[in-house]
Amino acid sequence: VCSSDLLAQSFCFVFLCALALFFSRFQKYEPMPRILIVDDDREIVRLVKAYLEKASFQVLTAYDGETALHTLRRERPDLVVLDLMLPDRDGWDITRIIRRDPTLAATPVLVLTARVEDHDKIIGLEIGADDYVTKPFNPREVVARVRALLRRSQRETGSRPQVLQI
Repeated sequence: VCSSDLLAQSFCFVFLCALALFFSRFQKYEPMPRILIVDDDREIVRLVKAYLEKASFQVLTAYDGETALHTLRRERPDLVVLDLMLPDRDGWDITRIIRRDPTLAATPVLVLTARVEDHDKIIGLEIGADDYVTKPFNPREVVARVRALLRRSQRETGSRPQVLQI
């Protein structure tokens, strides 16, 4: 009697494991939001990237305006953290291009810059930036602002597309 009980318990255990494995294949999979950091200061990029990755974001980087535009068009990040003073094309230009391109226009832009004057902030927001943070900055605040912008953009455009993993 003991051996048959053990056999039945083993069968139940194997069956339940197989069932759990089968249903786990059909769970919804939400990809990590992808953030593009654009800044010519590699230390700033390294710092912001580390904090965003720790917060479970996938991070792309660019160190000049032209590379930023190429990466934007190729990778379609969920949000851009953008310095204004860049080689090739400045952040003002990149923001204008993002807002004029129908395929990129909904991408949130967080300006992260050393330009601290009120008129710079006003111009940045008027040409299409969604938020404006000045250097020096708290990296945890940048992460919080990224999360807030993504929440807002998901509400406005509907939730992120979910991929059914099979």
